[in-house]
Amino acid sequence: MARKGENFQIKAGRYFARHAIPRELQPILGKREFSQALGADREAALNTLPEVLAGFKREIAAARSQIAGGRAERPAPRPSPRRKLSPVEIAAQHLQDRLAYDAAIRDTGSKAIGLGFPDEQYVADLREIAAGRILDPLPAPLALALEWSTRNGNLQDAPGSPAWNATVRMLARAELAALDTSLHRDEGESDPPTPADLIPAKAAAEAQPATASRILGADSLLPLSALLPRFLAERRASPPTAREYEVVVRQFEEAMGEAMPVHAITRRHAVKFKDLLLKTPSSATKRFPGKTLLEAIEANNARKEPYPCLDAKTLNDKSLSRFKTLLGWCANNDLVPDNPATGIRVETVEKAGKAPREDFTPGDLAKLFAPDLFAPAGALDEFQWAMLIGLFSGLRPSEAAQMRLDSVRHERGVLCLSVEEETKNKGSRRLVPVHSALIELGLERRVAALRKAGEEHLFPVWYRQGTEARAEAERNGSTTLNQYFPRFIPRRFNVTYKKNAKITEPTKDFYSFRHTFKTGLRKSGVDKGTADYICGHADQSAGAVYVHGVSIEAMKAAVESLNFDGLDLASLRKIIKE
Repeated sequence: MARKGENFQIKAGRYFARHAIPRELQPILGKREFSQALGADREAALNTLPEVLAGFKREIAAARSQIAGGRAERPAPRPSPRRKLSPVEIAAQHLQDRLAYDAAIRDTGSKAIGLGFPDEQYVADLREIAAGRILDPLPAPLALALEWSTRNGNLQDAPGSPAWNATVRMLARAELAALDTSLHRDEGESDPPTPADLIPAKAAAEAQPATASRILGADSLLPLSALLPRFLAERRASPPTAREYEVVVRQFEEAMGEAMPVHAITRRHAVKFKDLLLKTPSSATKRFPGKTLLEAIEANNARKEPYPCLDAKTLNDKSLSRFKTLLGWCANNDLVPDNPATGIRVETVEKAGKAPREDFTPGDLAKLFAPDLFAPAGALDEFQWAMLIGLFSGLRPSEAAQMRLDSVRHERGVLCLSVEEETKNKGSRRLVPVHSALIELGLERRVAALRKAGEEHLFPVWYRQGTEARAEAERNGSTTLNQYFPRFIPRRFNVTYKKNAKITEPTKDFYSFRHTFKTGLRKSGVDKGTADYICGHADQSAGAVYVHGVSIEAMKAAVESLNFDGLDLASLRKIIKE
């Protein structure tokens, strides 16, 4: 007789399912095509055909995964013919086949979605059977599954026997689970977890006993590296922030020696990760290129003088914080039942004494701005202007280096520095009125000269150096905002200029200009809300909502109230050439 479609044949009065195997996959699967007998009953064969074809397609998909790099696991093979299976094993295979068939239909783009909307009576019948009230006749899918299992020799119990009835009940449970999963897929949701009573004992034993209960769905089996793109897309993370998360995930998977599924991550793993980070040398990827985290630790320990390890504060504020946030997202999205990294941090003892950075004293300012040292040529260049703007505006180095000439503009008649380029955070974007001392020293003349020269930034050389350093950082796998701009003018100040000014305290550096500015506002009696806004701090107090109502005039008055003892502006004005 004629063949009924390429996947359905009849030979010698018996029907067969067949599916050609692509040539490139034949060496892996060891055959040219799949073929499976479906029996002599045409209607029964047609009803069984979808499940058989779904199994063929799973085998082909697994073979393609091996060619692509073997990242996807091959699905469990169908049970061997004539091998008796337990009721749970038969039901688990039925559930696997039904879900594969549902996925296969969805992949075709057919308007008939998956298993279709379940009939209420059919669902009621399945629940009756699952409760132990066996119906006669049985629903078609269950009857076909029983016939299939009997024909294959997997079901060898007599109809009506306790073992046969147990198989029927478990098949009903499997069918209900398949329908529930199909409904989740219809809504675009993740598959719900497989009911525990439908997981064969062997498969359950193969799972990690301590973490099997943490599997809440299919995505629980994915590693953090596979979940990270979804997390970053949902948070709309900036490139620098995204890079920080990518580094943390890479470090964790290197520390564990594998890309372990998220459900398997326990508190023990989080503590181990923290302990290994404490042993990790700073700038490990640069100092030990091509080595994993564990290899870098070993190489550093082998050095006669090991490099310093990562700072505890950095680990708490960045690495461990990012790690905890990512696992918290997993818990909030029902990928795991809880966040195993909660509370994991490096315990540090606050040292009594001086703060990490100190303000410049009047004596320090007198040394730093001494005319012979500060402007020996009688003119101000980028370095001198960076110091002055740091002191009189409190800009962060990365903010000053990126300041565009168009961002030096008038607002309501007040000359301001508008911090609007890439900033530390949203609260950093702000207007800072220009102090009259900067105007008297020629800030507006500098802006006009730079425009005439075709420049676009207030510190063009510094900006170009920082941009080039950023490109290099991205090539080396690091894009933290504050890693590249401080390398130039601030480094020159910290390494050379401060030493020439006879300032030796390590707690005083270029960033101390910003600290001195903030302290100056406080000493002048400027209220906290206004000062925080001018400095670009995110005020967490109850009155923070009113900060944006501060007028330009009020901020100008606040900045003008600054008076730095020790700074001899009159002497600077005299020696600076027009």
